[in-house]
Amino acid sequence: MIIKLNYKSLFYALSFLFLLCIICSYFTPSTTAESTDEVPIPVIMYHHIYDNSKALNDYVISPAELEEDFKYLNEKGYTAILPRELLKYTRGEFTLPEKPVIITFDDGFESVYHYAYPLAEKYKMKFVMAVFGKETEHFSKINDHNVAYSYVTWDEIKELSESGIVEIANHTYNLHKISERKGAKIKPGESQESYAKIFNEDVSSLQNMLTKNSDITPMTFVY
Repeated sequence: MIIKLNYKSLFYALSFLFLLCIICSYFTPSTTAESTDEVPIPVIMYHHIYDNSKALNDYVISPAELEEDFKYLNEKGYTAILPRELLKYTRGEFTLPEKPVIITFDDGFESVYHYAYPLAEKYKMKFVMAVFGKETEHFSKINDHNVAYSYVTWDEIKELSESGIVEIANHTYNLHKISERKGAKIKPGESQESYAKIFNEDVSSLQNMLTKNSDITPMTFVY
């Protein structure tokens, strides 16, 4: 199921769809054994928001375009849900809306806090923000809030989480570079033992930092 939107990033949602497939494979929805009903849940992925037409590309959307998308979803009767609600559904603890959709923002740019957060409140949307720990740690230490490049701070993450409309996901502490291992992928020739150690230490590090600094423990990892 594809929603026709202005923003091209709809088609970059494969990683999050893969994640949701993993979640759903571990839990059985509250339906009878004979039921074959399927619930299509579109996942729309965004990254950065910037009010500069020269900077727009596949990973950067303008505030106006984002508002158009939210308005479109609203008018067409879509209801944004969070991964934690999807997980509750698979356990029979949550009833999905008639037309569910999941909205995600990768990396944790401060532009999400500045633009997407108020728009989500305005249009009664919810979204997932997957934070890149090293950048959040850096921008939490300096007083630099330029939405052209800044990342959310621990305090902003806490505020977003406590709003009830934003779920924070783990996007690694420092496995996000396209060089070397290409994000969180195993390197060619790297042993499973070595990879598991590096991966676990990195992801656990951000989990612990989020718990310590923002009083949350994410249940979702965005690969």
